[in-house]
Amino acid sequence: MKNDLHWILGKTIQSIYIKRDENYNNNIISIYLTIDNKGIVVRVNQDTDTILVDNLIHIDDNFKEDLTLSHLFVDKKIVSFWLPVNNLGFNDVFMLGLDRFIPTHLFSSIASCIKINIVKQID
Repeated sequence: MKNDLHWILGKTIQSIYIKRDENYNNNIISIYLTIDNKGIVVRVNQDTDTILVDNLIHIDDNFKEDLTLSHLFVDKKIVSFWLPVNNLGFNDVFMLGLDRFIPTHLFSSIASCIKINIVKQID
């Protein structure tokens, strides 16, 4: 999948939406990023707690919700991305470098949901 995502490099995020698991704790299970009038979906495989990143085909408007902190993503340029494999062989994080090459925004999976993390550089 990583090679299929190269089209996002250098593009600007236009919008971000989330989908919650209405059946279990209302946790985030999918994140939709609109980029250059296309999109990607970051979702969690709830059986394996892994992150899956795919080109977006369709957003179900009945289930999407605006992210309250969308200003941290919208109008930011994607400079880099990472989809690393952990020591057990699973992808459990997707990282974006927005406006910088270093990772600035992380989507991590834990307990069958996605957590959104913003990185603050301290040096």
